[in-house]
Amino acid sequence: MEKGLVSIIVPVFNAEKYLSECVNSLIEQTYDNIEILLIDDGSNDDSLAICKSFENKDKRIKVFSKENGGVSSARNFALQKLTGEYFAFVDSDDYVTKDYVKKMYEFAFGGDLIACGVLRLCQDGTTHEIVESNLEELENKNLRSIFFLDSCKGLTRTLGSVWRTLFRTEKFADLTFNENLCLGEDCDFIFKAILRADIIKIIKEKMYIYRVNTDSATHTMNDSKLLYKLTQSHKTNLENAFSLGDENLTALINYSFVLRYIMNAVYKKDFVSQIKSDVKDNEYLFNALDKSVYKLIKKYNFSFKAKIRNYLIFHKKWRMLKAMHKLK
Repeated sequence: MEKGLVSIIVPVFNAEKYLSECVNSLIEQTYDNIEILLIDDGSNDDSLAICKSFENKDKRIKVFSKENGGVSSARNFALQKLTGEYFAFVDSDDYVTKDYVKKMYEFAFGGDLIACGVLRLCQDGTTHEIVESNLEELENKNLRSIFFLDSCKGLTRTLGSVWRTLFRTEKFADLTFNENLCLGEDCDFIFKAILRADIIKIIKEKMYIYRVNTDSATHTMNDSKLLYKLTQSHKTNLENAFSLGDENLTALINYSFVLRYIMNAVYKKDFVSQIKSDVKDNEYLFNALDKSVYKLIKKYNFSFKAKIRNYLIFHKKWRMLKAMHKLK
């Protein structure tokens, strides 16, 4: 198979702690026909210097520096610069296995969007498998089930991130990130990409290592207005795609994002105290866990474990929830 160029986009902002590990994992790829676009988004630490040092060592690396505009702005900037047949995103605090690009590209033949499995790297150095039960439906483009029914089950990990995904440039050349969203912009982009894709392929092998970084926007839910804006964006995507008029749609989407937040945070040492504070102080979280929402999601078919999880969340049994997720 002829080796086409793959562009890898890494938005960088104050990432000096993990940046070298990220870039080294890209440099060491067994598939060498890549270009690595490091987009420094106005960092005020040593991130830019680290980027330039890598650029001096490897001609495949291209460094760009811009004023701070947020991760969506940095990604949109890179989308205008890439030259690859396919492109992928890697967050600057994450890393990938050595065969990541090789296996993704070889498997991509004829595909528009290719996604692989993910390992979660926790603060204590342990890794946890992220279980996704709707991968087959994604591959078969059973979109109504994915976007609507599964949204309330918290299975947004398949849809919720642009990292671990390879995109065919010709198919998505004009697709951009919504720079008005500073939380959940990945979801907005990937929703639209999945709707546009003709062929979606899934590799279940876990080749992307996602670091749980409590400083990132993904793990910050202190602004109810931002979360409301995100919910409205996804509600619009769903309505446009399926002409859905379900009055419960917003509640389902709200719970989807709250569940994702909780399951990301449950691995933190201070989870119990933090979630108590968040639910008490954050109107969005408080409303999403209303008993009326619990009655709504109970109508859907959950696994036994998911039913227990939902019960614990809506009844705010945080210590029991954390204990449950310590069990293998």
